[in-house]
Amino acid sequence: MGNVKFGDHNGVPSMEITAGNEITTANNINFANGTIEFDLEFIGRIHELLFSSTERRRNRIVYLRNHPDDPTATDAIQYAPIIKKVNMWDMYPNYQTAANFKKGVWTHIKLVVSGVQLLVYVNDMNPTLVVPRLEGNTKDGGIAFAGKCFVSNLVIKPNQVEGLSPMGEFDPVYNDNRYISSWQVSEPIDFPAGQECSNSNPPAFATKWQKVTAETQWSH
Repeated sequence: MGNVKFGDHNGVPSMEITAGNEITTANNINFANGTIEFDLEFIGRIHELLFSSTERRRNRIVYLRNHPDDPTATDAIQYAPIIKKVNMWDMYPNYQTAANFKKGVWTHIKLVVSGVQLLVYVNDMNPTLVVPRLEGNTKDGGIAFAGKCFVSNLVIKPNQVEGLSPMGEFDPVYNDNRYISSWQVSEPIDFPAGQECSNSNPPAFATKWQKVTAETQWSH
């Protein structure tokens, strides 16, 4: 691929990603649950790891951002889903945290994915970012990288989740029937003026409906 070079970087066999916006996909990988580990050295400021799909229109992304002048920047690590081509990065401010990345230094990254949970480790035995409920409608797919960087020692361990439960966080309003967490949405219907939808003029019996369920944090 034109945006990837393979060779040694500081004596370490590495993959150099030279294009900032192109996606570099691992071949013949279908990942759902397990562990992804690799060493990363920044060239640019932002690196992306895409997992559970390699399509820009639907995906799960972990952003790694190098802030050389501000190691406390709260978006250094961020998880975001892409749903129907819409990157939801600004809808989940609770899924980001700080990390002290540095240029010219290898950083060890580990992701553990189990069901709807995600842990991200950075040079530590304790998780740096905890995502108790992965959002979106993607459950499995490929693994890909984006952003200028060096990557080495990539290890993918399918289904090795290190004891992480596949269940998401408990919903504290699950038993509270004052909250509407599920409803039905119809297909678009053209009601002529003066004949708007009402109890006496409901949608036709053959109208198609789709169930919609609120995400956990929005149902609180």
